[in-house]
Amino acid sequence: MMIISFQELSSQWRYHVEEFHRIQDGHSFWMDRDYVWGTMMPAVVGTVVVCSILFWLVAPFISDKLHFQDASTEKIIKARYQFTNFFFNFFIGGLGLYYYIYVLPTFPSYHYDSAIDRIPGHTDLYIFSALQLGYQLWALPVGLYCVRESTEMIVHHLAVVLASTMSGFSYCGFRYVSVYFYGLMELSSIPLAIMNAFKDNPDWRNRYPFCFLLTKAVFSFSFLYIRIYMWFAIGPRFLMHDFFMAWTVDWSVEKIFLTLQFVFGMFLGGLQFYWAYLVTKGMVAWFLNLPSMLKQRFGSTAMENGYAPKKTKTI
Repeated sequence: MMIISFQELSSQWRYHVEEFHRIQDGHSFWMDRDYVWGTMMPAVVGTVVVCSILFWLVAPFISDKLHFQDASTEKIIKARYQFTNFFFNFFIGGLGLYYYIYVLPTFPSYHYDSAIDRIPGHTDLYIFSALQLGYQLWALPVGLYCVRESTEMIVHHLAVVLASTMSGFSYCGFRYVSVYFYGLMELSSIPLAIMNAFKDNPDWRNRYPFCFLLTKAVFSFSFLYIRIYMWFAIGPRFLMHDFFMAWTVDWSVEKIFLTLQFVFGMFLGGLQFYWAYLVTKGMVAWFLNLPSMLKQRFGSTAMENGYAPKKTKTI
């Protein structure tokens, strides 16, 4: 086990403080007005509008194609919300995968030795911050008043609003890693949306049990790989840099904002591990119950088809 001495820790502290002062020196905390109103805001507002159109115009599809004739209004609204969530995550997740594999390696910063030098600039990656901010601003009131999401999800929306505001509108916005956090990470939300639709419709599970099982397996693997395994290469360093960003900014509204954003960032990181615990717990329970499920499944099928062994008469 490697033990870091106080002297080494103090040296690393001074190094990071000096580096974060260096990347901020000579730059305003917030981006200029032309970028904010000419680039970010149109994309944010456009995302809100598109999500609203998807949500309000998907009702005929839900009722006619998915056979929700007897469904309650609450169930239909939740299904529309899940569809919008699926469409958004499919788009931004695919975009994140494309950028992560093909675009980021073309950036000069991809070859930087210091991750700190990747923090400022990168305004050409604004789209991920804008899309996430727009979606969360749309999802927050819908989840709160229409769908009545859990408290943890409402706090999750608020946390991402703060994070995407910082990454979208500040000069040192961590936009380089937004490709992972706002884009690639959402790939695991695609099978999650499908799995939630199955959970809310028991008849679907009965008609398509293999599809439901496959969706659960894909979600579990993608969540643990993308949001946990890949996170360890990016998340701890990001949280450390996020802390030093808040620490080195002068006392101001910006410092309060960054401190609050850092606290919510820690919450988001912890939430991923809490969800990972639930996913792992569900996987373990499923494997432990697998023998009894197989016995019940195939045993009942055999009885229905007349393949069960016949009882012998005793004399």
